[in-house]
Amino acid sequence: MIERKELKKSAKQSLKKHYWLFVAICLFAVFIGAEFGSSLDILRSNGGSSEDEGYETLNVSVSGIGLGLSMANSDVVEGIIDELLMGQIREGREMSRQLETEIKENDDSKILGRDKGVFSDIANSVSSGKIYVEIFEKADHVFGSKSFVAIMFIVLSMMFHACLLFFVKDCFVVTSRRFFLEGRIYEKIPLTRLGYLPRSRKWTKSAFTMFLLSVYRTLWAFTIIGIPIKHYSYFLVPYIVAENPDIKANEAITLSRRMMKGHKWECFKIFLSFLPWFLLDYVTLGLASVFYTNAYRTAVYCEYYTELRWLAKENGIPGAQLLDDTYLFRRPEVYEMAESYGDVMKYISEPVPEVQKPTGLRGFLENWLGVMLLGTERDLEYEKLQARNDNIRRLKSIFRGEQYPERLFPSAELAGRISLDTPHYIRNYSILSLILLFFIFSLIGWMWEVSLHLVKDGVFVNRGVLHGPWLPIYGAGGVMILVLLNKFRRNPLAEFVAAIVLCGFVEYFTSFFLEMIFGQRWWDYSGYFLNLNGRICGEGLLTFGMGGMAIVYLLAPALDNIIRKIKLKVLIPVCLVLVCAFITDQIYSSSHPNEGKGITNYRDKAAVVEEIAAEAFDKS
Repeated sequence: MIERKELKKSAKQSLKKHYWLFVAICLFAVFIGAEFGSSLDILRSNGGSSEDEGYETLNVSVSGIGLGLSMANSDVVEGIIDELLMGQIREGREMSRQLETEIKENDDSKILGRDKGVFSDIANSVSSGKIYVEIFEKADHVFGSKSFVAIMFIVLSMMFHACLLFFVKDCFVVTSRRFFLEGRIYEKIPLTRLGYLPRSRKWTKSAFTMFLLSVYRTLWAFTIIGIPIKHYSYFLVPYIVAENPDIKANEAITLSRRMMKGHKWECFKIFLSFLPWFLLDYVTLGLASVFYTNAYRTAVYCEYYTELRWLAKENGIPGAQLLDDTYLFRRPEVYEMAESYGDVMKYISEPVPEVQKPTGLRGFLENWLGVMLLGTERDLEYEKLQARNDNIRRLKSIFRGEQYPERLFPSAELAGRISLDTPHYIRNYSILSLILLFFIFSLIGWMWEVSLHLVKDGVFVNRGVLHGPWLPIYGAGGVMILVLLNKFRRNPLAEFVAAIVLCGFVEYFTSFFLEMIFGQRWWDYSGYFLNLNGRICGEGLLTFGMGGMAIVYLLAPALDNIIRKIKLKVLIPVCLVLVCAFITDQIYSSSHPNEGKGITNYRDKAAVVEEIAAEAFDKS
């Protein structure tokens, strides 16, 4: 008999150690529709009647068609798809246009705009059903058969939604269980564990297990008695796969059934014990579930799985030997660590050597801003010692039992080797490297914006105030993230938030400054989702945040590795030429800024077409 009080006591201890991480994992599961769907009640409720006031909802159903739709709009989109499947493309197009017009007319919010921007285009395209009409029209033009297109649409939709369901949603359930199980024993869980299944090279295998589980549950649903019984029979499958992603699908399902034999009613009573929490979730419109109940329930069930796993091994249940991740449930002994970490044991027993930090201006640049002067051998040696010491501290943390020892993974793919001397994202950048990175980021930003207009409008538009192929706001933003946010690199979440704040500040005041100097705007986000005075918007800030993460952890280190291979006698002249060209462009553009169509008077194609049509009508 398993004591619920003991399970909940242990779960609370685990939750206390990793509260914010566990809450974030569960919240992400909510937003991708993996589980805890009722937690979205707070987002769905606006205090009005669903019939009279257009009850807005965030639909995370398996179909995905209802994303961002009101309940009434969802019915219209279903009607559009029905018309398309019957070959009535013209009727479906007309219904889509009417719905799109209605959505824009009803959206009078200046902050929650829905008429401009990539996110708005996607939201409106899905909300109005326009995306499905366009797919049908193009496919009909290519294949010339409405029936064939309808069949292909159904097949491809099923395949897409199946991949979304099993590779993303269901597999994330497995990944989340891995986080919670590690959190029971260890104080630190690296964020790299999000890639647990891909890194183990068992992603497809795990997805197939979850697919087969869904098939079994669907078949049992045809028998009334099978719904509750088989729900609990297969309850442990995600936990089993989280422990051993290499297990075969039928073996995982069969093992869950054997482990749950005689414990289904017990598991159901655990569910009933959460009824007061469900009531609190309802009263708080989902807030309690988002910030506590979801993580608490998951932690309790992980404790329950641990108990059933111990009983299965104690009683010799067939298949229990496949639950082979020993160190997921206990910390390894010193001798066990020594066998796998023998090549680095000498660093564990010795104190971490202190690296003498540079002082003065050099010390300020390297310690606080992560900047070195020229990247000489002396500078690089200091950085190498820093990287070595950081890796040794991480090893010591593993040996202290604070983190799961990856070399003891049962899966050989996950038990990687350790390189002590490799500086990755914790590094210093030379001034010459930062100059080149500034121009590279500026060029990437310019190419990004030019390509967007080229794809959207079919015309080349030289974006920006300057005339050269660079947008300095991207270069300055990238370099500022590397320099000013140097101290945040060890904390990815803090780095992400800081990048959003920094880039938002830079973009807002750059827009303000340009308008003050030239009396006009080079961008206007009015109508974009979550915009502030048209100078910044949620879409841009989110992009900057993700871009900042890519710069700090991937792009900048990779580019810096290449730049370090260039000799100074080549690097210095290249930087001087680029700086001189940039200054020349700045001086010329201060009196002759880049203006014209696509820059200061960019308008939607629909508005241009309407103006041309009006002029033609007046002339006639």
